[in-house]
Amino acid sequence: MLAKMKLKLSFFTQKKKGFFWGIFLFLLLSGGCVEQPRKNQFSEFITPRWIPHKGEGSLPKALWFTGANFTTGGYLGRLDLETGRIQRSLLRVGPDAIVIPDSSESLFLLSRYAQDAVAVVKGADAQIQHSMALPLDSNPQSAVRDQRGTIWISFLNLNEVYSYSADLKSLLAKVDLTTLGVQNHTSGKVNADLGAMVLWDSETLLVSAQRLHRDRSWVPDRYSGFAFVNTVRQEVESTHLVEVSNPLLVARDESAQSQIVVVGKGDLSDSLGVMGQVLWFEEGMKKKVQTQTLSGKIIAADFSGKSNEPALVVWYPQENKSCLQLGSWSLLCEGSSENSGYVFSSIRYFGNIIFVSYYSHQSSELWVVNVDEHDGVQVQKIPMDLPVMSLSFGP
Repeated sequence: MLAKMKLKLSFFTQKKKGFFWGIFLFLLLSGGCVEQPRKNQFSEFITPRWIPHKGEGSLPKALWFTGANFTTGGYLGRLDLETGRIQRSLLRVGPDAIVIPDSSESLFLLSRYAQDAVAVVKGADAQIQHSMALPLDSNPQSAVRDQRGTIWISFLNLNEVYSYSADLKSLLAKVDLTTLGVQNHTSGKVNADLGAMVLWDSETLLVSAQRLHRDRSWVPDRYSGFAFVNTVRQEVESTHLVEVSNPLLVARDESAQSQIVVVGKGDLSDSLGVMGQVLWFEEGMKKKVQTQTLSGKIIAADFSGKSNEPALVVWYPQENKSCLQLGSWSLLCEGSSENSGYVFSSIRYFGNIIFVSYYSHQSSELWVVNVDEHDGVQVQKIPMDLPVMSLSFGP
């Protein structure tokens, strides 16, 4: 079945049984940048029904993305998944900004790189509903809203998760997770390197800690930390050390009762020789039920919540290639003629559709990958004027 699928790639047009679908790009350029939300200055259109979605439920309203570089910053953009309209420069962002899902009507925008801040962006026109400056050089990594509306934020450079009121006007609590950290033997400081989070149930937040050895070129520890935080009492319920290196995703598997999915990057420096892993747990983090170890490093991951396999970007350093995979099943691979390594980065996954960003030779693209067990893997490539830093479903 899936093993017999033939790879079918196309750049802008592709013939499919019974209909043609493709991308028609109309570029409307204008100069200058603005600092507030505005009507887009750069639009593209894709023919209707351009995504042959076959998964459960309907596609989200839109795919949001941040495009930026580290010298001039960039923008927040939106791809309408019903009409195929692409809007760029809806909102000006800094050089290191990421967009994170919040609800069907809003999303989070986290800014880093000496501009640490969080904003709630609402609606298709990207109106900033609420915003708050964060501690300087705190490097926010993830944001989650619990069922009471409280907003939780994790930081790479702080050993605490902060909780804010829904309007971001009040800091409600700081939950200390220093116990998950590792000690820097040069400075003596303990760093937990907090990262990915997921709302486990109505009163519990699961927070991951990367535990990076900063005095050893940021090599990750073989054991990562995880904490269950009670969002009502705003305190730690339990902590766990798990043998997985450098977690980049924690998710709840809605297709299996009480299962947690953890994706670990592996050791990107290759000092430990640890590869990427996908792990499944039951009973919180107490019982590991499945481990999938890959032969490469995992650069990016997304889990739809209703699938047995996460979508992965896997980098194989020895072969200098990046592969887009569903679990261990490789959909397509791209080599790099440069020493830059992997060419795929951000990824989002829903049903049979995968969105992934591509960057190589100063060329940036957004790839729309349709996975069909009968027709194979089909790809549409949308040129981007800036590297895509993050992707998120949203309003």
